Amino acid sequence: MNNGSGGVSWLFGLVRVVAILAAVMAAMPSQADITWEEDFETGWGLWKTDNGVWQVGTPSVGPLLCFGGLNCAETGLSAVYPRWTGRNLLSPNIQLPALGAGEELHLRYWQWVNYYVGDYGSQYISTEQDPVTGVWLPGTEIGARVTGASNVWAPYDIDLTAYANKKVQIQFGHYDDNTETCFPSYCRANVSYGRYIDNITIEKVILSSGSANLSLTMTASPEPVPVGGILSYGYTATNHGASTAHSVTLTINLSQAVDLHSTPVSGCALGGRTLTCPLPDLAAGAQVKDKVTIVPKVEGTLVADAQVAADESDPDQTDNSVQRSSTILPLSQQADLGLSVQDHPDPVVVGDFLTYTFSAVNFGAYAATGVIISADLPDGVSVTAASDDCNEAVGNYQCTIGDLPSAAQALREITVKTATVGTLNLSATIAATEEDPNAGQ
Repeated sequence: MNNGSGGVSWLFGLVRVVAILAAVMAAMPSQADITWEEDFETGWGLWKTDNGVWQVGTPSVGPLLCFGGLNCAETGLSAVYPRWTGRNLLSPNIQLPALGAGEELHLRYWQWVNYYVGDYGSQYISTEQDPVTGVWLPGTEIGARVTGASNVWAPYDIDLTAYANKKVQIQFGHYDDNTETCFPSYCRANVSYGRYIDNITIEKVILSSGSANLSLTMTASPEPVPVGGILSYGYTATNHGASTAHSVTLTINLSQAVDLHSTPVSGCALGGRTLTCPLPDLAAGAQVKDKVTIVPKVEGTLVADAQVAADESDPDQTDNSVQRSSTILPLSQQADLGLSVQDHPDPVVVGDFLTYTFSAVNFGAYAATGVIISADLPDGVSVTAASDDCNEAVGNYQCTIGDLPSAAQALREITVKTATVGTLNLSATIAATEEDPNAGQ
């Protein structure tokens, strides 16, 4: 028999859900018509999955409660998701409505996310090409991929206006990093629950005549990034409305555990931990892209919130803010670069050609970014050929490799013509965006 404590817990959960729903409904634009919806309260219905990872029911792990009601779709109903899995939750075929002037179509849903490093969730949409033959076009990825751990139910909004008046299928993807290398002394066990999805709607949004309608998307790269590395937040602010958005402002709330590295425009002001940047006025249909870079100081999960706003009232504020989580690695898990140089032929006759081959290797467990080889060439030689990304710099030659994954090797060559007799001394170094724990290697 129930001792009553469970009843109190359920009551609290329901009160919390009702309160959240009330707040969300108040924030939604008043002119929005739901054209299709799914809350999973009747089970699978016409939904399906292409393996057994996705389930429908009440979670006993992860969020413990669905966002609304008893059922939701999830990858971890009663346990963490299994390793090396990557499958889709597939919707029924949905006929989207046609749109008139000043109307948009949006896919909206609530989601709870808990992903291990390298794993992620994504969304795809497939459209029917020929209703007679039943041929469908391959899926197109829509919206931003979800990574890291939100550990809270949060709303998501994806613009489907381009698919109006088409028959579509929505796919919610779940992908486990099946390319991960197991090291001799370690192969990580999964401890994450994946993604939980509830209260899916497709809504026709009627924009107010003459209004601006801003949206904001933001990426965080690289993922993961080490302590002391450079983390870049790339943002795109778009005006979907019918009139110009004036005095557009981007606001990013930064953690205490970071230092600001660079800002996109002059005039950005850092007040406390809030970075405020003025953006240009955005005409109807216009967008602006740029980035803010920071330097993490502490390992762990780093969360950044960003918002965009203008002078004009926005009829749809559900897409004006975004949150991104990034994994910050300790020094022991950074990239570890090594460089070796070979020359051929050796010895070489005066006036003949000598080729230096540079071998860059990443011995670390994680990728290195912004990798550059710098070579101080000997006196008395002239360069006759070099790899495409090797160019003369001030006082030396530099070969830009870019990203170098874990255990990867990159080779570059520089060929010179000799002019003097004696010993030719060359020195070279390698560096990356990340700090190298064995810089003397």
